[in-house]
Amino acid sequence: MPPHAAPQCWHEPGEVFEADDATLRRVAKDLDKLESGGVKITAVRSAIVCAKHLNDEVDRGRSRYAVDLHAMERLVLELRERCDGDVLAILGKVGGYTQYEAAFGPLSGRLCAVVEEQRARSTYRFPGVGGNLSFRMDADASDRLVSIASLVGKYLREALMARIVRHYRESNPAARRERVPRPGHRSLRAGDPPRQVEAEDP
Repeated sequence: MPPHAAPQCWHEPGEVFEADDATLRRVAKDLDKLESGGVKITAVRSAIVCAKHLNDEVDRGRSRYAVDLHAMERLVLELRERCDGDVLAILGKVGGYTQYEAAFGPLSGRLCAVVEEQRARSTYRFPGVGGNLSFRMDADASDRLVSIASLVGKYLREALMARIVRHYRESNPAARRERVPRPGHRSLRAGDPPRQVEAEDP
């Protein structure tokens, strides 16, 4: 990341990660329900790809889908280092590929066995890593953990956008009249025309 962009993207003053007691009780209840069904959430990890890195990768001939795929691979490898057993990674179908082997980045060059390559699902086994990587069409609609991961990603997007707004509101007096979006509120989509953000202050 360029040094001049750090204050914009990592503007953390006043940022807190907290919830009221009612929300915490509801989350604890949901976690207990998941665990009773055999799913125990032990950690949450994310990868943030800044615009500069994405543009650099595009200049090198890589697509946005390839950048997303490589970020997923790094998360899987990190998880494998943290756990004692094999990893079963269920991921969304990045870019709609059917054959992923040639597009792998951090996992390229490792021993890989193709389990299946279909339009709805492409699965690979990496003996040196342990477990399977399974790319599934519309995975967030069919797998609970993928749907939760999708919500985490949306929350982080909102939090990062709020950082950018706070940075410019503090550095530009004219922008101080704008209201800062709070994670959980609807945000602007890419390509939307500029307009005043109507969201509550955090």
